[in-house]
Amino acid sequence: VRETPLETSICSHVILQPGFTIIRDTLADPRMATNPLCVSDPHLRFYAGVVLTERDLPVGTLCVLDHHPRDLSEHERAMLSGLAEQVTIQLGLGRRLRYAEAMQVEVDHRVRNSLGQVQSLLTLQARQAKSPELRKALESARDRVGAVASVHDQLHQSGSLMDVDLKEFVERLLDTYRAQIGANITLGGDIASVRIPAREAANIGIVINELVTNSLRHGFDPGQTGKIGVTAALGHDAVSITVHDD
Repeated sequence: VRETPLETSICSHVILQPGFTIIRDTLADPRMATNPLCVSDPHLRFYAGVVLTERDLPVGTLCVLDHHPRDLSEHERAMLSGLAEQVTIQLGLGRRLRYAEAMQVEVDHRVRNSLGQVQSLLTLQARQAKSPELRKALESARDRVGAVASVHDQLHQSGSLMDVDLKEFVERLLDTYRAQIGANITLGGDIASVRIPAREAANIGIVINELVTNSLRHGFDPGQTGKIGVTAALGHDAVSITVHDD
């Protein structure tokens, strides 16, 4: 059995006592003599357990049970105590890891919001710029910030701390560009679904942004129809990314 009801659990008695507890015959112990787990199925007759503590508080027990009365040697008791110590360490590591993950998600959330504010400021400055060259520079900076912000946005939504899905990430970037270009330009994507490190995703986003922006600005005459495509194919040990226009 993986668990027992708390009201009949043998561990509910043992957890109140520090250290190692051994009950050689449960039916000979006044605390267990009427316990349903002992007097009926599964007829538990032997118990040995070590209390697990975290921050000096008991959180559970590591125990072994048998259907027959028995005892443990000193070596077996030492083994069970050693295993309990390892379980306690794992519990502590798991708690600290969950805390670190929660902090990382909060950091990504704050970074994403900050980058969003920077994007908005750059957009406002670009609209007010009188020089076409300055406007293009501000728009380019805005798009670069957007590429990095998209990585943090995906990290925040997926709950992952280290990597992102390339297909989802690039498609999100392309949707941003589609909202900015005219109906005469078609922007397509054929992206392999593969997870890549978040740091690499940010760099890839900036490169794609540069190439797509160059195509939009320099690849077509005003009003000309055309296509821009972004592909990402998975090879044996690498991902090949291509940006092309006609």
